[in-house]
Amino acid sequence: MRHDRQGRRESKESRALRIGRRCLPLVAGLALFTTAGASEGAGSRPFDLFMPPGECRLTLFPDGSANLHYGVAPWVVRVAPQTFDFTQQLHRFEQLARQPIDATDAPDVSLVLPDTSVETRLQDATYVRQLMEQAWQAGLPPGNEFEQPYPDLIRQACRFD
Repeated sequence: MRHDRQGRRESKESRALRIGRRCLPLVAGLALFTTAGASEGAGSRPFDLFMPPGECRLTLFPDGSANLHYGVAPWVVRVAPQTFDFTQQLHRFEQLARQPIDATDAPDVSLVLPDTSVETRLQDATYVRQLMEQAWQAGLPPGNEFEQPYPDLIRQACRFD
């Protein structure tokens, strides 16, 4: 038995009911949010490619634009819309994610698909590197003075020469 705020004894069951009643609006809101998001479909949300995992990151967006990042650093190089065929790339990487990988050949590439936070290892490092190079070439100029050093930092960190 636990005691409530007024010092009265409270059983586990009554405490669980009290907490459940408080959480009900939150759970209902989350269910509504999740259902609304699921109706959009995975093709309407971005996905991430990492090379090597946790370092250089390419986020592809449905409008064909992208962002190049490095790890969790706040640096970003924005890439123009229509640079990539998002649907084609999404389908390609969904197929690659289903293919088994050789455990002895540690890949330098990973993927996080829409609707998941699971990082999946991939075998096609050459193709992912080509996409990152393409994004680098299509990078937009910095949007403001604070972003001025970002392209150089990303170039060095991701080894774009």
